[in-house]
Amino acid sequence: MKSLGKEARIATVENSTSNKVLTDIITEKTLAEILDIKTDTLRDHRKKGLPYIKLGNKTYFSQKSVYIWLLKQEKGG
Repeated sequence: MKSLGKEARIATVENSTSNKVLTDIITEKTLAEILDIKTDTLRDHRKKGLPYIKLGNKTYFSQKSVYIWLLKQEKGG
């Protein structure tokens, strides 16, 4: 879904009949634990393009978007 533009992704979610749309969303603390890094390091990666969702003072991540971003960071063969 990430290859679609923002508006197309929103439309896809709006038209979805799935009630599991938000099961992909995790907190900053959870992602830091999964990746075994500090939240400060995670914030540095956000500055380098790691996609995130900000709601008030809380930061959330789509696991799918993070995975795609990580794959794009892969170096070598």
